[in-house]
Amino acid sequence: MKKITLAALAFALLLTACAAPSQPGTTTVATESPFPQTTATSSQTPSPTRTPTPTKSPTPTITPLPTIPTVTPTFDVHTIVTATPAPKAECPKEDNSVKMDFQFPRNLNDLGNSSFWVDEEMVLAYLNKGGSVSELLNNLQGAYWAVYAYGDFTGDGVNELLFQPFGGSGYTNEFILSCTEGQYKAFWINKEFGAVSGARIIALTDMNKNGMTDIVMSYGSSCEIYEWDGFSFRDIAYDKENNSWPNVHYPTRKPEIRDINHDGFDELILTGADIYWVGYNESFYEGFPWRDEIRIFAWNGKFFSKLPSQYSAPEYRFQAVQDGDRSTLQHDYVLALDFYQSAIFNDTLKWWTPEMHDYEAGIPKAMMNNQPTPTPPTTSDPTEYPRLAAYAYYRMLILHAYLGQMDAAQIQYDTLQSKFPAGNPGHPYVEMTTAFRNAYQASGRMYAGCAAAIQYAAEHPEILTPLGSDYHGWQSHKYVPADVCPFR
Repeated sequence: MKKITLAALAFALLLTACAAPSQPGTTTVATESPFPQTTATSSQTPSPTRTPTPTKSPTPTITPLPTIPTVTPTFDVHTIVTATPAPKAECPKEDNSVKMDFQFPRNLNDLGNSSFWVDEEMVLAYLNKGGSVSELLNNLQGAYWAVYAYGDFTGDGVNELLFQPFGGSGYTNEFILSCTEGQYKAFWINKEFGAVSGARIIALTDMNKNGMTDIVMSYGSSCEIYEWDGFSFRDIAYDKENNSWPNVHYPTRKPEIRDINHDGFDELILTGADIYWVGYNESFYEGFPWRDEIRIFAWNGKFFSKLPSQYSAPEYRFQAVQDGDRSTLQHDYVLALDFYQSAIFNDTLKWWTPEMHDYEAGIPKAMMNNQPTPTPPTTSDPTEYPRLAAYAYYRMLILHAYLGQMDAAQIQYDTLQSKFPAGNPGHPYVEMTTAFRNAYQASGRMYAGCAAAIQYAAEHPEILTPLGSDYHGWQSHKYVPADVCPFR
């Protein structure tokens, strides 16, 4: 049985639409033109004031729901085979003398009364005796918490009834009542997971464009997509290899279905704060800070598989740094540069410390335990900004080097040396950059430069802590040396 957990905290429903897809930057791998030699200069501790940057990028503007990257299909669309419809169905002839001998609940009190419990066998018996489908639908329309749909789900030109029985347990199954050989037969559609609670029909549409209606069901934090395969209704959103299905914990907006990458197929988009409820214990409160995660599920020829996640706009400076690194891994280099520049120049981004983590985590903890609200910390860590800013400059430098933009990379190197001299908290990142630069200059290979930067990070693991560690929350990436240079 798949159980849907209840959130202890309420999240507001976001009303804005997902941002339009962005175009990835052109990739040109550099093999020549190493950095020219440059003498380091000194300057004051860096401030949020913008200095000349190597590109003509405007001041980054990040939407509340971030850009969804372009998706390249993992299969040949020309191999799509139209689904096989069921043979032409024959249904029982309706008999006006047959009356419904059951009642659907009309309110919450009825739902708890066994006199109003209706299972699929009762509905099957009524229809197979010749009961009126119209009368059944009219009664379902006025039922309390009714989950039903009437349409052609098998492609045979005859409508079927999707129906969730009414019971007292709160966990029920969904059935499709379909005609075959003059009788209605019940197909149980959520075989993989058993009985569930809180079912909703999101859409009846052909998402994978094979000519068969897809039934998109939502079960609180997860979704399932059922499609007729010629023999039964199969969940085409279920990843059997990983025993997973589309889900996002604590949904903050309704599931969306649309073609976000313009490949002719619809994607399923789920948005929510992806945190797991683990009960009233200490580990639950370690999750802060939380952001909305946008999960996209695209058709891969077999099922709807998960694409790399996106997150809502960063609130804290370390989140902008991590978003830049994530965008780099997803080959969205324009967006990555925007995030890095935001980490350096956006003075609306907040600071984050272990004390701030304890404060944010302590608010719900105090509420749930009837304790006084904790006092927020007032002192930031003065080393956080120079460390994150220096790292962001470093990441822009290696990205420009990877793209063959050597003049831009040189400007970033000069800026790093000028703004983060010896003794500045950001200077270790200058040393890591120099290690990358020297190895790259000697070989002309990104691999050698990355190897040197990773070696430096392994020998100075303290530079990884402000980027993402235990006190940055569950959604944060926990940095290891290999994370500092992905171009290898």
